[in-house]
Amino acid sequence: MIVDAVNNFTTEQGQFIEHQLIYLDKNHSPSVLVKLRDFIDNLEVDLENVSIHKTCLIPHCIRPHVLNGQHYPFSLQLLVTCFLRVLNRQNHITLTNDNPELVCRVLFGFFHSFRNLPFNESFKETFSIDTFLEVNITNEINDI
Repeated sequence: MIVDAVNNFTTEQGQFIEHQLIYLDKNHSPSVLVKLRDFIDNLEVDLENVSIHKTCLIPHCIRPHVLNGQHYPFSLQLLVTCFLRVLNRQNHITLTNDNPELVCRVLFGFFHSFRNLPFNESFKETFSIDTFLEVNITNEINDI
């Protein structure tokens, strides 16, 4: 889902500036992030006088999950919270709550796709991200 919001500003010199905010769905696996990166990079090249700043929302995580030497940038608390949110929501276009086994497979697949892929400078470079914005999605103080 893309939401386009336009705000108009005027500089001190009285020049008109148009700002656009494009919001892209938060749940992209690394393979989709590569496609998205290429699309946005090409868009920036195609549009003259346009500067795009890419901010990636990442979950606040106190205890990233580690299993058998595999490191995940998410906590088990986040995984369980996401599962419960899917099961409790009424409507969703792509992932409904009528098949909990499918929900588990999708969530574990997404979780696993970030295996050994920390949110760091290398991640920013790989996916052409300018900034991270850490958000509280779960109560990371309590452990599951």
